[in-house]
Amino acid sequence: MSEFFELLERYCGEGVEWRELGSLGKFYSGLTGKSKEDFTSNGNATFITYMNVYSNLALKTDVKDFVHIRQNEKQNTIQYGDVIFTGSSETLDECGMSSVLTTRPQQKLYLNSFCFGYRFDNLNLFLPDFTKHLFRSDEIRKQIIKTANGVTRFNVSKKKMQSVKIPLPPLEVQREVVGILDLFTGLTAELTAELELRKKQYAYYREVLLSFDEKSPSVIKEMTKRLCPNGIEYKTLGEVANCKTGTKPQEISKEYTEGLYTCINAGTTPFGYTPQFNRDGDIITTPSRGSSIGFVGYQEKPFWLGPLCYGITTKAPDLLMTKYIYYCLCNQTDDILKRKQGGAIPALNISHLESIIIPLPPLEVQRKIVEILDQFHTLTTSLTEGIPAEIEARRKQYHYYRNKLLTFKDLAPSPKE
Repeated sequence: MSEFFELLERYCGEGVEWRELGSLGKFYSGLTGKSKEDFTSNGNATFITYMNVYSNLALKTDVKDFVHIRQNEKQNTIQYGDVIFTGSSETLDECGMSSVLTTRPQQKLYLNSFCFGYRFDNLNLFLPDFTKHLFRSDEIRKQIIKTANGVTRFNVSKKKMQSVKIPLPPLEVQREVVGILDLFTGLTAELTAELELRKKQYAYYREVLLSFDEKSPSVIKEMTKRLCPNGIEYKTLGEVANCKTGTKPQEISKEYTEGLYTCINAGTTPFGYTPQFNRDGDIITTPSRGSSIGFVGYQEKPFWLGPLCYGITTKAPDLLMTKYIYYCLCNQTDDILKRKQGGAIPALNISHLESIIIPLPPLEVQRKIVEILDQFHTLTTSLTEGIPAEIEARRKQYHYYRNKLLTFKDLAPSPKE
C-alpha cells in the first residue's frame, strides 16, 4: 500500500483534474417500444437486466436474458467501457447504481428500459476496471444521489447527471487502484462461491438426515435401529405441535433501539421492533399470508408474533424438540408452497399446514440431527460466525480501501472569496 501512495504522490501530488460527465461523454437510453411478448426465451438477442446492473460492479455478459430485435430496428447497444446506471429505485440510497462493461462483447448487448448508459468520448482516459470501482465510491455516489427526485419512488435525472464530477487520474495510478481493489472483490467472490457450495451441502445433508431410509448416515441408521427396531412413527404437524397466529403490536418502530423486541409477521425479515414480546424463544415462524409463504424461520429469543404469521411449538417437549420440527419444515418448503391458496394475496390455511407429515425418531436421534444441522446453519447463515461473517469483513475492507484509494485532490484552484 505504501508503494501506491508513493506512486500517487509522484503522479498526483498536486491533485488531479475533475471534470463533469457532460464534458466527457454522452448518456443514452435502454430499449424502447418493447412489449412483454418481446422478452421471451425465443428472443434473438441478449439484454442486460436491471438486477445485472444493480448487483455487479462489472456487467455479467454470459446471461440467458433474451429480447426479440427486429431487422433494421434502431436500438442502442452497450459497448466496451460503457457505464450503466439504474434509473430508479424505491429508496434514495439505491438510485443510480452503476456497473461497467469491462470485457469486449462477442455479440450485441441491449439494455433494459429501466436503466440508461453513459459512453466516454475518449476511451483512452479511463480503464473500465477503474470506473467500475470509481462510480461506486462514496464521493461519486453522493453526487449521483443528489440527481434523483421523487416521493415514493425516486428517479435519476440524466440532465443533472451531466453535472456529476469525476477525477481523471493517470492510467498508471488507475492500474494500481484496480490491482488493489480487485484483490478484495476477488476474495469476496471466492467466499461467496464457497458459501453457495456450503448451502447446497447443507440442503443435501438436511434431506439425507431426515429421510430415515437407506440414504441416512450410518450414525443415524444405527441409533434409529437400536432405539426403534420396528421403525419410526410418522404423524401430522397438527398432532404433535401447536400452530397459532399472533396479534398486532400496540407500538411498532422501524428502527431498533436497546430494549426493543423483534416483530415477526408475514415477511422473511423483521417487520419492525416493539417494547413488548408475546412469545418466548424456541419457536418456529412461517407466514400465513403474503408472497413469503413457504419461508420457515426459527426464533431463539423472545419476540412479538404478528397476526399474519404462524408460531409453531412442540406439544410434548420431552418427546419432540421444536428445533427438530423446524428442520423438518425447512426440508418441506416445497410441500408448504403447494398447500397455499391463490388469489390477490396468497394464504396458507392452518389445517393445510397442520396436515404436513413429520417423522418422529427418539429424542436422542433428534438431538443428534439438530446438533449436525446447527453446525451447518451457523456456517452458512450466521453474521457473527462462519463464511457470512468473513464475507462481511471483506466487504468492509473493500469499502474502506475503495474510498481511501479513490479520494483525489482537485487540481483546480479554490475560488477566491
